[in-house]
Amino acid sequence: IAGFLKKSGKVKVPEWSDLVKLGITKELAPVDSDWYYVRTASVARRLYIRSPTGVGALRR
Repeated sequence: IAGFLKKSGKVKVPEWSDLVKLGITKELAPVDSDWYYVRTASVARRLYIRSPTGVGALRR
């Protein structure tokens, strides 16, 4: 799914994505340049499988 999102161009990576860290205990940004597409695909898959899902359930 992440590859499709990257090829389609429908998901635009924000400018700040190279500065963000993915967890409280992390010190640096992710090494993988496609991490944003992978994270978006992961959330889309979770919404598809566990529908209906709210914001509170996604943060876990």
